[in-house]
Amino acid sequence: MSDTKTEIIGAEEDLIQIKTEGREMKQKLMAEQEEIQQENLSLKTDTLILHSDKERLLRDVRKATDEKEQIQVKKEGFLEDIGVLDKEFEKRLDFINVLDKLKALFYKLLSMIPLVREFAKFVEEKKDIRAASPYGYTPLGRL
Repeated sequence: MSDTKTEIIGAEEDLIQIKTEGREMKQKLMAEQEEIQQENLSLKTDTLILHSDKERLLRDVRKATDEKEQIQVKKEGFLEDIGVLDKEFEKRLDFINVLDKLKALFYKLLSMIPLVREFAKFVEEKKDIRAASPYGYTPLGRL
């Protein structure tokens, strides 16, 4: 019996050792599980933060795109205004050129006033007008 008893005691000791190892393994696995859960929670938090950052960046991109479109619309409006102003400027330059030509014409006419007065005087006095002379036309003849 003592052999059986020794075997039973050995088996009980093995069982106790197996239970102890099982508990230790269970505690180790539970610790690893807790660590994995913490890492999982940390990863979920990081994912949420990244998602939030992504949404913020997308909003910023949309806002920048909208601002760019608004600036483009303003630019096109300014370019149209510049085109209109350029046409107006060209018209005014043409008008100034016409005024310069009229000014030159008036200066020519003003220089002829004495001749016109002389001609009018001859007409009023019914005098003979000699338009030509042996040396060419007189100023009155040119008139």
